[in-house]
Amino acid sequence: MGLQAITVTFGASPTLGRMRSSLARSVLDGSTLIAVSSVIMTQPDSSGAFAHVDGQATWERVIPVEENLGFAGANNIASGDFSSEFIAFLNPDLELAEGWLPPLLAALDDPEVAIAAPVLLHPQGHIDEAGQAVFSDGGSLAIGGSQWPGGCDSYPTVMFDRDVDYASAACWVMRRSVFNELGGFSTNYWPAYFEDNDLAQRARQAGYVTRLVTSRPVIHHHEGASGERVAIAERSRATFERNWATLLATKPDRSLVETDPRSGRDWDCNETNVVTVTADEVPALAARAASDPRNRYTAVLTDAMNPWPLRQRYRSSGLEILTEHRQS
Repeated sequence: MGLQAITVTFGASPTLGRMRSSLARSVLDGSTLIAVSSVIMTQPDSSGAFAHVDGQATWERVIPVEENLGFAGANNIASGDFSSEFIAFLNPDLELAEGWLPPLLAALDDPEVAIAAPVLLHPQGHIDEAGQAVFSDGGSLAIGGSQWPGGCDSYPTVMFDRDVDYASAACWVMRRSVFNELGGFSTNYWPAYFEDNDLAQRARQAGYVTRLVTSRPVIHHHEGASGERVAIAERSRATFERNWATLLATKPDRSLVETDPRSGRDWDCNETNVVTVTADEVPALAARAASDPRNRYTAVLTDAMNPWPLRQRYRSSGLEILTEHRQS
């Protein structure tokens, strides 16, 4: 059993050194008990600049590519170069936390989970993304992010493990067999954007889910949206809308999140269960949630107590824990 970590760069990628260092620390800290190898696909920008990779480790391999293959093409080529059981797709602007990998691998023990993804944090510490909600217009919104209703106050309602419509492929872990079964990333979105959403929807179509894992968030040092990036994203969004018109017709309107963010978050759940409980009754409900991961379970505490310790203890079970005040 092993894992291949793939990072695709474009141009100088000044954040790559930080990502490589954090990956090395997480591999060497003793929490990762499987062999990890890293492949870095470097592609030139319009000026011909490549990412600078110095001090290459024995478990790293750097592959320079003379043309821009795009996110999908480069990842697909790199993934075919090894035979490890698992693949991790890691953006060059990540900073990984020690212990980030084992919870994601554990999520893949569920055979219905195709993609395991962590919470992405902004460098300042607040949530950048806890999964994404997809809307009928083809766009999406980062759950718990700066534009999600409630902003930082939404933390209790997003920081528990659950299935999500999709999560950004800035940090994904997949079984190689499932990635190959799904045909990898679609190159129809060259050079970038929406190929992760496309693969997540194909996974769902094939009976799989994307699982958000909240115990070890990672930091995402992504750049702001330049005019060029926005133009590329809009072009890819139009492609996504064409390819998934029938599916998108079943998705909620964006306005739902403004009026009822929890319904927007739980749109794809088979059912939601809100149960009023005491703290002593939480373990039993957490066990029920863990045994039924495709549905949503919310515990509303009647006790006048701080819910934080219970949230930390049971969030990996998929149980949302609120107080009566927050529920109302």
